[in-house]
Amino acid sequence: MLWLLPEEVAALHHFWGQAEPHLGSLREPFDRHLTEPIGWIKDFPSFSRLVTEWGDVVSQAARRNWAVIGLRC
Repeated sequence: MLWLLPEEVAALHHFWGQAEPHLGSLREPFDRHLTEPIGWIKDFPSFSRLVTEWGDVVSQAARRNWAVIGLRC
């Protein structure tokens, strides 16, 4: 497990705001390096959806000044 304190969540939210507009630029490298589907990440849309949903979690937590708990992969 890992956790981020509210001030760390705010910093991550800032970075997400910078990265989100460029998420589509990862399609080509993703397709090039994914040789076979892994679990439920089968293609770029599923990867993009996962990252975007976590971006929403981080954004909502930052707005509420909450901490975030996650699992290391």
